[in-house]
Amino acid sequence: MYCRIDNKQLKFDPVNAESWMVYKPEKATCNGCKTEYQRWPSSDFAYMKRSNGYVCTLDGTEILEVDVTHMVHIFKGVGTGEVIHEKIPYCPFHEERPSDTGKPVKAYEGDPWEQEFKEIRRSLKEL
Repeated sequence: MYCRIDNKQLKFDPVNAESWMVYKPEKATCNGCKTEYQRWPSSDFAYMKRSNGYVCTLDGTEILEVDVTHMVHIFKGVGTGEVIHEKIPYCPFHEERPSDTGKPVKAYEGDPWEQEFKEIRRSLKEL
């Protein structure tokens, strides 16, 4: 048996996500039956968790996923050759299919080359 609650009655809370992630969902749990829901922030409808995945709360359509690829960069424009994959859910009847191209991901915070390149650019402008 699955939850029949109107998702507008649920309290959705944001989920902590990395800054580079495309999908930063809000999640909720029905107090009565403990069914889990997630949605895009401020969306009018949600995805309800079932044993085999998620379904759309509007019409029960199976939620599909797009595998988004994020390139890992050492600094702006220079990649490491590594990629990170992120699964992005969407309802094929109520949402557009998301792009499979993600944002670049910094290999680490505090790029040690950043200051040096700023100084090089500054000195080149002075020439």
